Amino acid sequence: MNEKIAKAQQAFQKKKFKQALSIIEKVNKSKSKQSFLSLQLQAASLVSLKMNVRAKEFFLKALPLAPDGEKKARTYFDLFASSMLLKQYTQSRQYLEKAISLVPPDKSVMWRLSLANLYYQIREYELCEELCARLLVYKPCTLKCMHILMDIAIAQTNTEKVNFYLRQFEGRMYELSSQEILGVYARVEAFTTLDFSRSIDKAIARGADPCTVKVIQGSKLFKEGKDDKSFALLTSFSPEQLKDENPKKRYFEILGKIYDRRKEYRKAFENFTQMNAIAAKQYKLKGGKSEELYEYGKFSSFKLSSEPYTPPVRMFFLVGFPRSGTTLLENVLDSQEKIIALPERPMLDDIKMKMIFDGYNYPKDLHDISDGYLNDLRSRYFSSVMKNCRYESLNQFDVLIDKNPLNQIRLPLIKKLFPDAKIILALRHPLDCILSCYMQHFDVNQHMADFSDWKSSFERYKDTFDLYDGFREYLEWDEYQIRYEDLVNDFESQVESVLKFIGIDAEKDSYMNFNRRAQSGVITTPSGSQVRQGIYKTATQRWLNYKEYIAPHIDIVRPYIEKYGYTCDI
Repeated sequence: MNEKIAKAQQAFQKKKFKQALSIIEKVNKSKSKQSFLSLQLQAASLVSLKMNVRAKEFFLKALPLAPDGEKKARTYFDLFASSMLLKQYTQSRQYLEKAISLVPPDKSVMWRLSLANLYYQIREYELCEELCARLLVYKPCTLKCMHILMDIAIAQTNTEKVNFYLRQFEGRMYELSSQEILGVYARVEAFTTLDFSRSIDKAIARGADPCTVKVIQGSKLFKEGKDDKSFALLTSFSPEQLKDENPKKRYFEILGKIYDRRKEYRKAFENFTQMNAIAAKQYKLKGGKSEELYEYGKFSSFKLSSEPYTPPVRMFFLVGFPRSGTTLLENVLDSQEKIIALPERPMLDDIKMKMIFDGYNYPKDLHDISDGYLNDLRSRYFSSVMKNCRYESLNQFDVLIDKNPLNQIRLPLIKKLFPDAKIILALRHPLDCILSCYMQHFDVNQHMADFSDWKSSFERYKDTFDLYDGFREYLEWDEYQIRYEDLVNDFESQVESVLKFIGIDAEKDSYMNFNRRAQSGVITTPSGSQVRQGIYKTATQRWLNYKEYIAPHIDIVRPYIEKYGYTCDI
């Protein structure tokens, strides 16, 4: 081995990456001295210094010099990893698939797991499920694959599939730790009404952490309205005894809500604060909050397509701040025969990801995409619709309602795709929205990061509606506003009114019994347990009980309290 390469290797192994790079650059400066090893070492040094563009360049140079198939496969995997860091997802997939093709299946297990995870990220669910099903038999993959499969089934609101995967999971429980087993069941418990108490018994028999079991059982009791039993169970141990952060978050959430129902508001707020302190750490590890709202805030004008377009169904987007009643309204509207209402499915996220994969700067490049590419995006949208609904065709429907509160910040994208789309804006007292968000154990999602901090929750509300109002300066759309308080207090009249706006003849029996559907299904939002109850009024004016915490920040959102016809005596 060249003496300088040996010195560079020693420096690299001691994590002296700048020194390693300095040495190896001198070797590779002369093309005649370049070798697979020297080029790989320079690329690895660049990766360690987060110089990923240059690193990829040297991995590509090393590729044709690979001495055998195994090293060539490893280089393709390195190219996959570098491309992922550069957010070049299409190339990432190609490199990883090539790497896997060059080695025997038993030597590519973890690479195939990376591919399954990539398929999941880009929402190629069919490919992902097929690959995960094959990888389940490998112990290092069992837990990750089961989480992915369960998440897909939950995302598709497919109860039969959730049950199927639970049965598969039970057959592999012997390979997992009790903590891993409970992690899967905690996820299912959060989004379904399925009874898996026998499975929990099996987990206990395998030595499951009794405190985590109590959190799952306490959560189930709480959702059944058995507050006293849930409280007794949760207060029978200390939260410090919980070994994992997610059940600890759920512990503080449930206790906080029980204290709220008992009108012990100070204790309730203390528990919500402890829950959010854990969440804040998790968001930090995941990269913090999304910048999408602020990127859209840079728009001051927007160009729509001049080409006419008629979608296969009339398009409506149900938006609003999180916890403003969108899940309730979506379930009510989905009860109508001619309406398909999709609950927080990732259609617009799929559009966003396609643009990024195709090399566009999202959302900035929305201004300039061609009509041809715009039609490609529309095709992707409806392809995503079919992947995320339980129907084989949209032919039986007149109206599609895409319900997602986060789409309130995406009006330019919506209008670009569907110029005639109409907006249903769900409103609720801003203080009740903010408080309710602070009370929720959300999945770790960059859009939800602001809700792990009390003051930031107020700022997020203001920023969202500032942006929404700003869109009106250069966009026009047909909008119907519905207030949560009006919906629960005058249900029949409000539903008839929104259906008139949509242009559908109301089926009263269906919308009056909307909660029957929810009771047997999967609801992928924190509102699931409430929606299954039907109409209730206990969530209105809750903010009045937390005035002392609201007072320091009230002026941040006061303009929108007044704008939408609400009051606050603080």
